[in-house]
Amino acid sequence: MQNVPQIRSARRLKGARVLVVEDDLLISMDLTAGLTDAGAEVVGPCRTAKDAVAFVDEWNISVALLDIRLASESVVPLAAQLASRGIPFVFYTGYVDTDEFRAKWPQCKIVHKPASPEILVDAIAEVLSHIAPPPRYTRGRLILLIVGLVVIVSFVLCMHRGVKPLISTI
Repeated sequence: MQNVPQIRSARRLKGARVLVVEDDLLISMDLTAGLTDAGAEVVGPCRTAKDAVAFVDEWNISVALLDIRLASESVVPLAAQLASRGIPFVFYTGYVDTDEFRAKWPQCKIVHKPASPEILVDAIAEVLSHIAPPPRYTRGRLILLIVGLVVIVSFVLCMHRGVKPLISTI
């Protein structure tokens, strides 16, 4: 990846926690720099699938960028774990034949090496855009809901026992 200023990719990944799984040290350093420039918090990078699994277990990952082949091991078990947890991922690979991966995970993106930082950021932003939005109720709304329920239940209990509530009925 080139360290070239990218107008479109600047801060596009702000707030995203990206797990980078790449066994080539120079490529992983380049990926880290490009993703950081785009506003992402990079987790890792991990050079083995075993290390990556530990990061997935310990960190709240938004998305993962996976090299398909890590030295002598495959990332297939890691991709399966990510998919089962609903964590989107992008494959970043030098392999031309990726039909097997497209068939297993049609929702993921595959970017072929080498790719510009903008292409990688676009791919990651695209898979992140398909994640379900956060729940409607924030913590504050949930607390208000609980307080409201307690008031209603108290009112009903008072009425049931024949005790006149402080709030008169309409």
